[in-house]
Amino acid sequence: DQNWLVDAEKAIREGMRLVAEGQLADGFGIMPAMLARIQFASGQIDESQASMESALAASSSAIAEGNLRIIQTFKVQLWVQMGE
Repeated sequence: DQNWLVDAEKAIREGMRLVAEGQLADGFGIMPAMLARIQFASGQIDESQASMESALAASSSAIAEGNLRIIQTFKVQLWVQMGE
């Protein structure tokens, strides 16, 4: 929200690494969705869409099901920003 995109992306990628390594239990789905928002704001439209699809796929697991509505909201926000 403060347009610190580089710092935000570094933090999200570190969180995603921790989730992948099993060191952080929460974050499945929500972190790729936040990364998608950062990528979109940075003009990386294709990467943003790929990250959002990754977020939706990750949220289909029982572990991340609670984040599904948040991720869907992020996706709708991206659609609106893209004029879709």
